[in-house]
Amino acid sequence: MFYNVNKEYFETEEARYEINIGLLQVEVTNKCNYNCKHCREGNDTLQTEINPKYIEKTIDFIRTFNPSFNEVTLSGGEPFISENIFIILKMLKYKGISKISITTNASLLNNTILERLEEFSFQKLNLSISMEYINKKKFNEFRGNKNAYDNVCNALKLIKKYNNISSSLRVSITKDNISINEMKEFVNFAIDNNCDMVKFMPILPVGKALKNNNFIGKKDDLNKIKKYFNLINKEFSNLIRIETNDPLLAYRQNIEECNNYTISGCGAGILTFNLMANGDLTPCSLLPNIVICNVEHLNYKEIIEKYKNSKLIKCFIEKNFSGKCRKCNFKFQCGGCRARTLGINNDILGSDPLCLN
Repeated sequence: MFYNVNKEYFETEEARYEINIGLLQVEVTNKCNYNCKHCREGNDTLQTEINPKYIEKTIDFIRTFNPSFNEVTLSGGEPFISENIFIILKMLKYKGISKISITTNASLLNNTILERLEEFSFQKLNLSISMEYINKKKFNEFRGNKNAYDNVCNALKLIKKYNNISSSLRVSITKDNISINEMKEFVNFAIDNNCDMVKFMPILPVGKALKNNNFIGKKDDLNKIKKYFNLINKEFSNLIRIETNDPLLAYRQNIEECNNYTISGCGAGILTFNLMANGDLTPCSLLPNIVICNVEHLNYKEIIEKYKNSKLIKCFIEKNFSGKCRKCNFKFQCGGCRARTLGINNDILGSDPLCLN
């Protein structure tokens, strides 16, 4: 169900910006049945589940900027722990959301759940399964669950049977699994299991990854990942989609198609938003403590005003950063990773410490 609203713009003293918000990530719950070493939640978060009304009003807010908005990612925690997951999916269907991705550790997927998902007949329903190691022992240890690897394998076999459900792999790269051979193994594993895509993501200094010091924190390491990513893309791109969401790795892929008036790269708070289970609206799921507003007691018009009055969002839109990022010719195509600048240097508007340019 779409709403007829007057299209909103973000206006500053210098310009009027069209904000084409393309993706909302929703933390369905922060409860989880694993104990991953890189979890952005950490260990001290109060466990809660989202009120579906928070999602509804956030969608209404987004559609004032982009009336055709129709893509939502459901995450956690582990989203299938939530008793509201199917209530939320029903509401999203009613709101005209046609593209759904659910980030999961795959531990709770079975035929009963998959059959219920199949019945929704979304235009796209993708189960994005998280992995860090192709080695079973290492993966189980990293995830804090002795059955983690088998759960992924079993789930991928089940998903193959359903016409309206696809699968993909989200591969988090840690300091000790930077290997072109391992990255190739992940791609072959994904192809063998009929996955639509593999997304490689260097672990960022957020939550437990910052405490455990297992994030990618050196330029040399990111350079290796960039080199391997490009080689793998050339070798396998005709067989499977291979992507990354790290702006330092992604911005050069389409650099010839960009110009200084196109906002791409890091889209935190501009192209994407994250809604926490407690109702906090943040620019990105990896910036859980950078809150634009809490939507619980606001209507969508009040959320618009909070957004438009955010000094931080204004800086994000205008790419008003400091240091090297401020002067960079590619800042509108890249912009660095704001979560990395915050995690490593405690400066959300600073230069990305791993800049490769």
